[in-house]
Amino acid sequence: MDSDAAEEAQNAGDSLSNVAPIEISSDSDESDSDSMSSSGSDSESLVKEKQEQELKSEFDNFSKYSKLTHRQVMRMSEIAFILNDYDMIVQAAVQYKKIATMPPELWRKELRVRLLVTQSREEHIAFEEACIEALNSYYDVDLANMICNYLCAQKNIENISLWSSLMSKYSLENPDFIEKLRELLVSAPDADKNAEALKAAMETRCINWDLDDAKCAELAELLDQYKKKLSPLVNYDRESLESFSPVHIMQLEEINNMDYPDEIRDALGCTIFEITVSNFRRVERVWLDYINYTSKSVERPTGGYQISSPLELAKRAAMSTTSRLVNHKLIYLMETEGYTVQEVDNVLEGILPRLEINAIETVELHLDYLAYRVRNCDLSDMDQCTEVRQKFDAAWNTLSDLYGEKADNSYEVLQLYAQVEYSKFLNPEQGYKVWEYIMSYEDSQRSGYLWMTWAQMESEFNGGARCREILNQALSRPVLKDGQFVLEQYRRYERCHGDYKSITTCQEIKLPAEPHWHQFSREQQRGRKPMRTSQPPLRAQAATAAPRSKAAAAGAPRAKAAPAAPRAKEAAAAAAPPPGGLKYSTELEKTKVFVKNIMPTVTTETLTELFGTCGTLKDVRLVEKKLPPISRMYKTRKNIAYIEYEQAESAQKAVEQLNGHNLNGSVLSVAISDPPPKTSIVSAAKRRTAATSLIPSVVRREMVASKRRKVLALDNETDAATKTDDGQSAGTQPDSSITPETPSEKPKSNEDFRKLLG
Repeated sequence: MDSDAAEEAQNAGDSLSNVAPIEISSDSDESDSDSMSSSGSDSESLVKEKQEQELKSEFDNFSKYSKLTHRQVMRMSEIAFILNDYDMIVQAAVQYKKIATMPPELWRKELRVRLLVTQSREEHIAFEEACIEALNSYYDVDLANMICNYLCAQKNIENISLWSSLMSKYSLENPDFIEKLRELLVSAPDADKNAEALKAAMETRCINWDLDDAKCAELAELLDQYKKKLSPLVNYDRESLESFSPVHIMQLEEINNMDYPDEIRDALGCTIFEITVSNFRRVERVWLDYINYTSKSVERPTGGYQISSPLELAKRAAMSTTSRLVNHKLIYLMETEGYTVQEVDNVLEGILPRLEINAIETVELHLDYLAYRVRNCDLSDMDQCTEVRQKFDAAWNTLSDLYGEKADNSYEVLQLYAQVEYSKFLNPEQGYKVWEYIMSYEDSQRSGYLWMTWAQMESEFNGGARCREILNQALSRPVLKDGQFVLEQYRRYERCHGDYKSITTCQEIKLPAEPHWHQFSREQQRGRKPMRTSQPPLRAQAATAAPRSKAAAAGAPRAKAAPAAPRAKEAAAAAAPPPGGLKYSTELEKTKVFVKNIMPTVTTETLTELFGTCGTLKDVRLVEKKLPPISRMYKTRKNIAYIEYEQAESAQKAVEQLNGHNLNGSVLSVAISDPPPKTSIVSAAKRRTAATSLIPSVVRREMVASKRRKVLALDNETDAATKTDDGQSAGTQPDSSITPETPSEKPKSNEDFRKLLG
């Protein structure tokens, strides 16, 4: 998924804003039946039934996936509300809560549906627990009104937790909630203990419970004005919002200058932040400001006033946006609050799946978690040390399964692992093995930075026992980036620990020339298969290059540039598919398809089941990467596969039906297999070498141009003479009174041509 798709996937609830789902109501079945009977059209009912079956089939396909993306969950919710199915709505809500904070738009629809089927006392208790969870998501006045109306209709004064959640967040903007609750308390019996307990809770949680109507109206007006200030910023993109003018900070400064008690200032500040994060859910700056604001209010002698604790806010922020700073803050707060290792694991298990669309953020969260485990590890307990090592192995394997070779290409996880082995566990042998695994990758062997880091760890934590061996291995590489720094470090080491002979040997070491590095890079790029463009494929270019090379080797004259255009057009026409269908060259493997963008969690059985719908399969093969023997403890697999059919028609059908298919959150790329050409078949002839002239190229170009100008002048004179002779032979005599006689020129001899040509 690209960056635009990732940003759209994180924008919770936005994709449903333009959808008009069927709302469940008590008389929905009757209205549907009346409309059906009034239409009286069997064809319309059949079309509607077919559409419902297609939507159910799509929903069932999503239900089979073990992991769903944000966009897939949003689609499930949309289908559930369109089909007006209670079980589907509940199932979609459960899936949504696993990967993100559910937006108020979905909460209102789910609660409205659940209320219709809520009858018994147990069902009402479950419904009210869902209401508390909904109030703790995002700030939404419509959601609060719906819950308040439910409590008043039920005359419920027993659920103090639900009333506290409602009034602590919404009473400042909605003072009418206080009036409704007071009416309920007045109607309650005097001896009702629930009424007294609820009054006591409101005096603590509802900051404006004892304020007069004029003061309440003033606070509500202040919040309304702040909403108007935010409205122009709602349609900004995330990058712009990260640098936008801090409207919430300016509003807080304005509140601090007002003559309000500290508790009211805190309550207003928390409400302002709740309104802000509900409009800008993905902006990390707002979340971090909110967490810091709440932490400062807690430090006051009175304890301050807060709607949510800093840790609760950090959890909400981690489920709303992708931010390494938010994740770091969350782990820090859990550690300071005394969370156990198992509790931290449970929290992160809910956050990691939603970060899978962003490899960098996923790696950063794994690093923060591993650092947390190292800090809380008892080094004298071997079982805990072994468990930390297993966590490092599991983190690297997880990243490899998710992203393949693109995961942590700077090897930060393994470098931290080696650092822990050297410095914390005091086990340089295990650290050395980790570094050997890092250097088993080809790209890491060309990095001078990694070689220097390895040597530095050996020097700092192992007395430099194998520094000479490590630096020698680095400098023996045919290509080494930043090799000059490695050589300088090697020379410093030898001057400090070596003798005259070793220092002399070190001084004689020479690095590969810098152009060799660039040449290697170009060769690596040439070896990659180019993307399909409007130009002829590489195979067609190689086929046309061979005859030209043979002709050049045989001494044939070089062809002019003009005839080359038809050949290029013919090649392009042969490469371009004809309109109305696909046509492949004879070099393609017509019965085999090539599949890309496969998630690492996909198995051969999954591909067999999916592609088996297009025809009889002959072979299904997932391509795995061969690793060195030392690295076989870690799993790495490429995200491609080859599917071979018995017939070419089945392969063509698979391309037409499954290209662009979404499999476990990844869009597949399916095409007829196009293997690279064999070098023995299309090998270009070697260019013939010729003697090099000693004349400078600039002088030679000037000589050639001068000769051409002389030949052109000679041709022009010859043409003029020919025209004159033709005119006289036709009987046209020049007028002597107008044109003076010119002496006839002698024909040019061979000696004259030699002089012209130099």
